[in-house]
Amino acid sequence: RQSYRITVKVERTPKILGIYSFPYESELGMWAPFVITMLNFLIVAGIAYACAQALHVITRKTKTRWDDILIDELKVPVIAWILLLGVFSAAFTLPIAENIKSVLHSAYEVMEVLIVAWGIYRVFRHVFIPWMHEWASRTDTEVDDVLVPVIEKVGMVTILIVTGLMVLSNAGIDITVLLAGMGIIGIVIGFAAQDSLGNFFAGIMLLLDRPFKIGDYIMFQGDDKVYQVKDVGLRSTKLYDIFEHTMVFLPNSVVANSRIINLERPDTQIKVTINVGVAYGSDVEKVIRVMEDVALQHPDVVKEGHRRPIVRFTGFGDSSLDFILIAWVKDVRDQWEVASELRRTIYRRFAEEGIEIPFPQMDVWIKEMPGERNVEKG
Repeated sequence: RQSYRITVKVERTPKILGIYSFPYESELGMWAPFVITMLNFLIVAGIAYACAQALHVITRKTKTRWDDILIDELKVPVIAWILLLGVFSAAFTLPIAENIKSVLHSAYEVMEVLIVAWGIYRVFRHVFIPWMHEWASRTDTEVDDVLVPVIEKVGMVTILIVTGLMVLSNAGIDITVLLAGMGIIGIVIGFAAQDSLGNFFAGIMLLLDRPFKIGDYIMFQGDDKVYQVKDVGLRSTKLYDIFEHTMVFLPNSVVANSRIINLERPDTQIKVTINVGVAYGSDVEKVIRVMEDVALQHPDVVKEGHRRPIVRFTGFGDSSLDFILIAWVKDVRDQWEVASELRRTIYRRFAEEGIEIPFPQMDVWIKEMPGERNVEKG
């Protein structure tokens, strides 16, 4: 009985692109598949660039410019991804150890995630957000003008967090434990930062409700100060105190829970009242005529429609006949200056017309009671 021993020698031929074998010997030896693979991917990258240029020719004929911008923003990340794939595909044609290949594979996945995230960021930042701003500017409502900055901030944070988690996952780190830890940390931070979170959500509500806009003049109930709104942040509202010439930063929760008086809505006009008392015996019709004329002569007072200046005889005071002038000022910011000028002019015109403005006085009558005698002191 004879036995035979058969020896089979298997030689692994390097693959180009991981698909087909290198068919011939070359002076480059083991580097030949590497070089040819890189050349192939360079050609693919060139074709991708040519296709992008060809698409530009087509999109330039469309009515919108956003397709051109989209191609510009995606062109570079796509070509970068093709070259990345080429480098690692070429590297796998080399006779390297399996543990090194595993490291290279993880590195490729991490870099691939970074390139994809880069492309998403470019599209989101330079295409989606500008398009949203343009769309919001064409609408009549102000809600979308406020939502776009919020969407931009939330979107940027989301892209960063998701990219970081995917990078850690592809790097071989178990993110389930990390996510659980982040959840616990989030609960702790939520309890520790209740005020900050309250201000954050109050800021969102202010941006959505829009009780005022940047540049508006406002007052708070119970506060006689006037503020100009400079900025509404996600934590605090920045106000300019026009009387004190100081900047005031109020937490959004305080602003949202206050009764706000917007001095510029529904328009920038505001009513001012001038109270005047004249001496008894004055010509009432003449007083009304002079006060109306003073208001009508002022350039910053509304003179037509239902907001035309009016003067009313309001009552009989202890020492004067009381009148009130109601005038509408064109710009809320000029109300104090206009009111002061009206008072000065009324005082001057009353003096010219001989209309007396009395000072408070009291007549005291002393009545002698029966049985009282004058006693001389000596």
